Amino acid sequence: MDSPKTPPEFEPIQVDHYWGHVHHVTALLVLNNGSCVITGCADGIIRVFMKDKPHTLVAQVKVHLEGQVNCLTTSENDSLIASAGHDRAIALIRFADMTVLKTFKNHRKQITDVKISKDVKTLCSVGWDKRINLYDIQKLRKILTLTIDGTPLSCCAFSFKNNMVATGTWGGLVKVFPVNKLPKITEEDATTLNDHKSKITSIAFSRAGMMATGSYDSQVHIYHYRGFYSLFSFCPDGGWVRSMAFSPDSLLLATLTDADFMVKCWDAVTQELEFSYQVQTEDLLLCTFLNDGRLIAAGSSPS
Repeated sequence: MDSPKTPPEFEPIQVDHYWGHVHHVTALLVLNNGSCVITGCADGIIRVFMKDKPHTLVAQVKVHLEGQVNCLTTSENDSLIASAGHDRAIALIRFADMTVLKTFKNHRKQITDVKISKDVKTLCSVGWDKRINLYDIQKLRKILTLTIDGTPLSCCAFSFKNNMVATGTWGGLVKVFPVNKLPKITEEDATTLNDHKSKITSIAFSRAGMMATGSYDSQVHIYHYRGFYSLFSFCPDGGWVRSMAFSPDSLLLATLTDADFMVKCWDAVTQELEFSYQVQTEDLLLCTFLNDGRLIAAGSSPS
């Protein structure tokens, strides 16, 4: 059977190019309001571009003194950006003027992911040192460090109700912690999910109460996060899962794999493929929905 065609409202696909990078782009971020594209590079510099004016470099700041920017994230209201680097440091940045509010250095090895809670109160970071660090954003201080048994940690995500934070490991485990128990969370408080066979690469929560996990095993698992029982699982047609995102209405799940240059959108209830589109770029890194429901894919190409 032929794949569903991209619906008219998603055509034509607009492709923008953002120039000015001296080194390879290692992290990408699109603000939730769609106004700016933010890039992190191997030179440790974060650059901000106007989304609708690709040649306009708004700002740049060097936040990591040694090595590349590993990951970028924004708060739900786009007021803050967090950056984690190969130098084991996290920079919390006020987006309005790109001022670094605080640099946290609580990891012993490089950081693999960082996320800000939806209520903009808590920051979570995970890394190769098997540590989960949680920070109070308002007081700019670390709340808790958990060292997890097993393999290094690969990714993390907060639920929309701010009551859960989920972490993934290189060994394929997903652990979900109750944030409302801070600062006394222990590993025994976690719900552990072991449906994947290899590294967890992406975790996404929906507003309606689902959690999706993607992995190197090419599988996506969908859970109801009250009890975290499995709703269904599927394979997005080959390749490990690079990125996932739920639409604001929770009806669609977008997936991006390394098998092709395709972004695919699935019905989050029936798991049927609703539509897909192809993006010609060297290295697709990110798919995300904006607050207005637009689907964005972002990648990097050699300069």
